[in-house]
Amino acid sequence: MAILTLAVNQIIYIVVTLIIALMFALVLWITLNRKAKPHYENEGQRIIDDEDTPGDDSGLSGSRNRHGAE
Repeated sequence: MAILTLAVNQIIYIVVTLIIALMFALVLWITLNRKAKPHYENEGQRIIDDEDTPGDDSGLSGSRNRHGAE
């Protein structure tokens, strides 16, 4: 009876491991095969901010890219 229990446990372990491996492969496949879509319509262009934003204490104004770096 103990041998049967060990065999069932081993089969369950193999099935769960295969399911986890397939989920990882699916996520990796979707990630690598999706098309690159621009986040903004003006992707690659600089956003011009000519005036200080209200509440902006940094004192920085002028041309900034979308990440806020000068």
